[in-house]
Amino acid sequence: MIDTLKYTKDLEAAGLNREQAETIVGAQFKMISENVATKADLNNLELALKSDIKELRSEVQSDIKELRSEVQSDIKELRSEVQSDIKELRSEVQSDIKELRSEVQSDIKNLEHKFTIEIQKVITKLGITVVASVTALGVFLGLLMKFI
Repeated sequence: MIDTLKYTKDLEAAGLNREQAETIVGAQFKMISENVATKADLNNLELALKSDIKELRSEVQSDIKELRSEVQSDIKELRSEVQSDIKELRSEVQSDIKELRSEVQSDIKNLEHKFTIEIQKVITKLGITVVASVTALGVFLGLLMKFI
Protein backbone atom coordinates (compact mmCIF):
# COMPACT_ATOMS: atom_id res chain seq x y z
CA MET A 1 0.00 0.00 0.00
CA ILE A 2 0.96 3.68 0.17
CA ASP A 3 3.32 5.01 2.82
CA THR A 4 1.28 8.13 3.68
CA LEU A 5 3.88 9.55 6.07
CA LYS A 6 6.66 9.42 3.47
CA TYR A 7 4.31 10.89 0.84
CA THR A 8 3.39 13.74 3.19
CA LYS A 9 7.07 14.47 3.89
CA ASP A 10 7.83 14.45 0.16
CA LEU A 11 5.07 17.04 -0.43
CA GLU A 12 6.39 19.19 2.42
CA ALA A 13 9.86 18.95 0.91
CA ALA A 14 8.38 20.14 -2.36
CA GLY A 15 7.18 23.32 -0.67
CA LEU A 16 3.71 22.56 0.69
CA ASN A 17 2.89 23.20 4.31
CA ARG A 18 2.01 20.26 6.54
CA GLU A 19 -1.77 20.87 6.41
CA GLN A 20 -1.82 21.04 2.61
CA ALA A 21 0.34 17.94 2.29
CA GLU A 22 -1.85 15.95 4.74
CA THR A 23 -5.03 17.10 2.94
CA ILE A 24 -3.70 16.03 -0.45
CA VAL A 25 -2.39 12.70 0.89
CA GLY A 26 -5.65 12.06 2.76
CA ALA A 27 -7.81 12.80 -0.30
CA GLN A 28 -5.67 10.65 -2.60
CA PHE A 29 -5.50 7.83 -0.06
CA LYS A 30 -9.29 7.92 0.30
CA MET A 31 -9.77 7.90 -3.48
CA ILE A 32 -7.29 5.06 -3.94
CA SER A 33 -8.63 2.98 -1.04
CA GLU A 34 -12.19 3.32 -2.36
CA ASN A 35 -11.21 2.30 -5.92
CA VAL A 36 -8.40 -0.21 -5.44
CA ALA A 37 -9.09 -3.82 -4.50
CA THR A 38 -7.15 -5.35 -1.67
CA LYS A 39 -5.91 -8.92 -1.50
CA ALA A 40 -8.83 -9.67 0.79
CA ASP A 41 -11.22 -8.16 -1.77
CA LEU A 42 -9.65 -10.29 -4.51
CA ASN A 43 -9.75 -13.42 -2.34
CA ASN A 44 -13.43 -12.80 -1.53
CA LEU A 45 -14.14 -12.21 -5.22
CA GLU A 46 -12.28 -15.39 -6.14
CA LEU A 47 -14.31 -17.42 -3.64
CA ALA A 48 -17.55 -15.87 -4.90
CA LEU A 49 -16.57 -16.61 -8.53
CA LYS A 50 -15.64 -20.19 -7.68
CA SER A 51 -18.97 -20.63 -5.95
CA ASP A 52 -20.82 -19.10 -8.93
CA ILE A 53 -18.90 -21.34 -11.35
CA LYS A 54 -19.67 -24.41 -9.24
CA GLU A 55 -23.37 -23.47 -9.15
CA LEU A 56 -23.41 -22.76 -12.89
CA ARG A 57 -21.64 -26.07 -13.61
CA SER A 58 -24.25 -27.87 -11.55
CA GLU A 59 -27.10 -26.08 -13.37
CA VAL A 60 -25.57 -26.81 -16.79
CA GLN A 61 -25.07 -30.49 -15.91
CA SER A 62 -28.66 -30.66 -14.72
CA ASP A 63 -29.87 -28.96 -17.91
CA ILE A 64 -27.81 -31.38 -20.03
CA LYS A 65 -29.24 -34.35 -18.14
CA GLU A 66 -32.79 -33.03 -18.59
CA LEU A 67 -32.20 -32.31 -22.28
CA ARG A 68 -30.69 -35.78 -22.80
CA SER A 69 -33.76 -37.32 -21.21
CA GLU A 70 -36.10 -35.23 -23.37
CA VAL A 71 -34.17 -36.10 -26.55
CA GLN A 72 -34.19 -39.81 -25.68
CA SER A 73 -37.92 -39.62 -25.04
CA ASP A 74 -38.46 -37.80 -28.35
CA ILE A 75 -36.38 -40.42 -30.18
CA LYS A 76 -38.37 -43.23 -28.56
CA GLU A 77 -41.65 -41.55 -29.52
CA LEU A 78 -40.45 -40.91 -33.09
CA ARG A 79 -39.26 -44.52 -33.41
CA SER A 80 -42.69 -45.72 -32.30
CA GLU A 81 -44.44 -43.41 -34.78
CA VAL A 82 -42.18 -44.53 -37.63
CA GLN A 83 -42.76 -48.20 -36.79
CA SER A 84 -46.51 -47.58 -36.72
CA ASP A 85 -46.34 -45.77 -40.07
CA ILE A 86 -44.32 -48.63 -41.57
CA LYS A 87 -46.84 -51.18 -40.29
CA GLU A 88 -49.74 -49.14 -41.72
CA LEU A 89 -47.96 -48.69 -45.05
CA ARG A 90 -47.14 -52.41 -45.22
CA SER A 91 -50.81 -53.22 -44.64
CA GLU A 92 -51.90 -50.76 -47.34
CA VAL A 93 -49.38 -52.15 -49.83
CA GLN A 94 -50.46 -55.75 -49.10
CA SER A 95 -54.09 -54.73 -49.59
CA ASP A 96 -53.22 -53.00 -52.88
CA ILE A 97 -51.30 -56.08 -54.06
CA LYS A 98 -54.24 -58.33 -53.18
CA GLU A 99 -56.63 -56.03 -55.06
CA LEU A 100 -54.34 -55.89 -58.10
CA ARG A 101 -53.91 -59.67 -58.04
CA SER A 102 -57.70 -60.07 -58.05
CA GLU A 103 -58.06 -57.60 -60.93
CA VAL A 104 -55.34 -59.35 -62.97
CA GLN A 105 -56.93 -62.78 -62.34
CA SER A 106 -60.29 -61.40 -63.43
CA ASP A 107 -58.72 -59.89 -66.56
CA ILE A 108 -57.03 -63.24 -67.34
CA LYS A 109 -60.35 -65.10 -66.98
CA ASN A 110 -62.05 -62.57 -69.27
CA LEU A 111 -59.29 -62.95 -71.86
CA GLU A 112 -59.44 -66.75 -71.61
CA HIS A 113 -63.20 -66.62 -72.18
CA LYS A 114 -62.84 -64.31 -75.18
CA PHE A 115 -60.01 -66.45 -76.56
CA THR A 116 -62.12 -69.60 -76.15
CA ILE A 117 -65.03 -67.96 -78.01
CA GLU A 118 -62.72 -66.86 -80.83
CA ILE A 119 -61.18 -70.33 -81.08
CA GLN A 120 -64.68 -71.85 -81.22
CA LYS A 121 -65.59 -69.41 -84.01
CA VAL A 122 -62.46 -70.38 -85.96
CA ILE A 123 -63.14 -74.08 -85.41
CA THR A 124 -66.73 -73.60 -86.54
CA LYS A 125 -65.60 -71.73 -89.66
CA LEU A 126 -62.99 -74.39 -90.36
CA GLY A 127 -65.59 -77.11 -89.83
CA ILE A 128 -68.00 -75.39 -92.24
CA THR A 129 -65.19 -74.92 -94.74
CA VAL A 130 -64.12 -78.55 -94.42
CA VAL A 131 -67.72 -79.79 -94.80
CA ALA A 132 -68.22 -77.54 -97.80
CA SER A 133 -64.92 -78.70 -99.27
CA VAL A 134 -65.78 -82.36 -98.70
CA THR A 135 -69.23 -81.81 -100.19
CA ALA A 136 -67.74 -80.04 -103.18
CA LEU A 137 -65.15 -82.79 -103.53
CA GLY A 138 -67.92 -85.39 -103.32
CA VAL A 139 -69.90 -83.59 -106.03
CA PHE A 140 -66.79 -83.28 -108.15
CA LEU A 141 -65.95 -86.96 -107.71
CA GLY A 142 -69.53 -87.85 -108.52
CA LEU A 143 -69.35 -85.86 -111.72
CA LEU A 144 -65.96 -87.23 -112.48
CA MET A 145 -67.28 -90.77 -112.08
CA LYS A 146 -70.03 -90.14 -114.53
CA PHE A 147 -67.53 -89.21 -117.15
CA ILE A 148 -65.26 -92.12 -116.65
